Amino acid sequence: MKRFFSVIHILTWAGAGFLIFLLFFHGRISLPLLLQLAGRLHPVGLHFPLVLLLLVMVCDLLPAAAKPPEIFLQGLRSITMFSAMVTAILGMLLYIEQSVAGDAVQYHKWLGVALALLSCAYCGAHAYLQERIPLFRVSAAALLILIIITAHFGATITHGENFLTGPLQKNEIAIIDTNKLTAWEAVYPILKTRCGDCHIGSVQKGGLSMNDSAAIMKGGKEGNCIVPGDSLHSQMVHRLLLPLSDKKHMPEADKPQPTLAEISLLISWIKAGAPFSKLLIQLPENNPFRQAAMANSRVNTLSASRNYTFAAADAGDIKKLSDNYRVIQSLAKDIPALSVSFFGKANFSSQRLTELQPLQEQIVSLQLAKMPVTNTDLAGIGKLPHLEKLNLNYTQVTDEGLSQLASLTALESLSLTGTGVTAKGIAGFLQQRNVKELFLWDTPIPTQEIANLQKQFSKTVIEAGHGINPPVRPNIII
Repeated sequence: MKRFFSVIHILTWAGAGFLIFLLFFHGRISLPLLLQLAGRLHPVGLHFPLVLLLLVMVCDLLPAAAKPPEIFLQGLRSITMFSAMVTAILGMLLYIEQSVAGDAVQYHKWLGVALALLSCAYCGAHAYLQERIPLFRVSAAALLILIIITAHFGATITHGENFLTGPLQKNEIAIIDTNKLTAWEAVYPILKTRCGDCHIGSVQKGGLSMNDSAAIMKGGKEGNCIVPGDSLHSQMVHRLLLPLSDKKHMPEADKPQPTLAEISLLISWIKAGAPFSKLLIQLPENNPFRQAAMANSRVNTLSASRNYTFAAADAGDIKKLSDNYRVIQSLAKDIPALSVSFFGKANFSSQRLTELQPLQEQIVSLQLAKMPVTNTDLAGIGKLPHLEKLNLNYTQVTDEGLSQLASLTALESLSLTGTGVTAKGIAGFLQQRNVKELFLWDTPIPTQEIANLQKQFSKTVIEAGHGINPPVRPNIII
């Protein structure tokens, strides 16, 4: 067994040397395909060494009589060292293979390497540290801090800016004064909503940042993001209009997709020369960008100023039902309408939906994307009298479930991307409905049937995918 531990330690410290080499010379390295594939395993296995490391630290806190046998602890520490080093190396390979820039990436890279090295030092020099209690405690505290901070920047890279603190932040809608609205202020909210997870804040995938005018004009690894006056050769437009199945399509297929109006607004902005500081009212009244931007701003203003007559929910109920995986927020300041969003499949259950009954009068927006929602769950959702927006993307909902939503007379926006609904089920649901927008990306409904639905229900804007269903998007001209 000692021989086994010795081999593990030797491999770990050899890996440390390789990790440091990658850290300082990554700019000169071209990875073979096999190592590129290996790097993509980093997000898959990164939790394993963290759990082992925390288990080692918990064992260190146990009294001597309660500790596992020393041979077990030695094995645990050895595996922890090795897995931490392998995970850090895979992370560096992923960093080299993917062109992701930004402060969050740099911080995560350096902190991840530091965490791996300190973990190895903590486990490898365990006997030494045990004899020096102050140093042992400082090392343990440093490890915990490194784990938290490194995880924060990792979550920022994968889920967007302020992911961990998002539930604590207020999400109030501001009233828009179109007389003072600049061109950049008209398009930035779309970029932030649709592209922000990857290109705004401290994350710059593909070397592209959309934080401000200078960043977006600089472009990224693939060249110019926008070419003022030329939407045809602008990478942003090209990526937006690719089929959803294309790996270069942006935003990524599992993220919320832009609407027809939003894409048209971005295209008209680029064709207008991509102005930034110019006020919208300074553009000619017949300018397509000014008209699209003003229309979009009026929609946002009406949403923010809508008058809700129902009473506000009990603050105690909201606090009791809110947690990290079921976020309940007011739609805007001094408005009784509530928005509810669910996160984490493992933390979802039908009971979690039933528990919202005390708030059923106030819920106007419900986000259930990627949750294991079934047709049976929709019966409870159908009892929300003021529900205006429902997101069921990539759930198990079918035509049978849509019939459970017949009583949702206030529903204006329904997202069914990645579900198993059919054209027949959609047609039945839209009868006698005032749904304004319907999202059917990545569904089994054929192109022609979607086009027929659009003709039959002309008052409903059907969003069904760029480049997949062109008959549904006659107004997109680049």
